[in-house]
Amino acid sequence: MSIEPLMWLRDHAASLYSTELRKAGFKPVGIVPAFDRDRMADGDVMRVPEIVYARVLCPGEKIYRPSFETMTPQVRALWEFLFGVQT
Repeated sequence: MSIEPLMWLRDHAASLYSTELRKAGFKPVGIVPAFDRDRMADGDVMRVPEIVYARVLCPGEKIYRPSFETMTPQVRALWEFLFGVQT
């Protein structure tokens, strides 16, 4: 699908990495449920969700565009976010 195959998982505590990923063209495309546990500043240990980042590798005219009718509303919204509105 012409998306960077490397996925970056970042928790909200890693905002510096998130900023750098966005500068490099990565977009947040999902959230992984809170599986990992991190110690908070107050000492509590909590489960922390992570953000999944991806980026498009080629221009839109080189990407196959499936019919929107075959997509669920969530997939269509993600498609539009990554690749723009289908013409």
